[in-house]
Amino acid sequence: MGRQDNREGGILIENEQKISEAFKYKEGNCFYDFISRKDNLYQVIEIYNNVVNSGKRFDALLITENGKKDENILGIITSWDIPKIYEII
Repeated sequence: MGRQDNREGGILIENEQKISEAFKYKEGNCFYDFISRKDNLYQVIEIYNNVVNSGKRFDALLITENGKKDENILGIITSWDIPKIYEII
């Protein structure tokens, strides 16, 4: 298990690898945080807008049962998901 370089110059993170391992390779001006599975899409958009307005790049919201970083990851919301969320709400 571990880091592997891919053909495009990025890295590949294997399935059983911990999220903390992946975030060792994050860029300095990016944002990620944890949210509860009970948070709604309006809260996600509010977080997204706050991050963008602060000048950071929104990368991910990691979904856990109670929004705590020591819990198992249930899902992920990335910047690619934001347009889809706007369509829904």
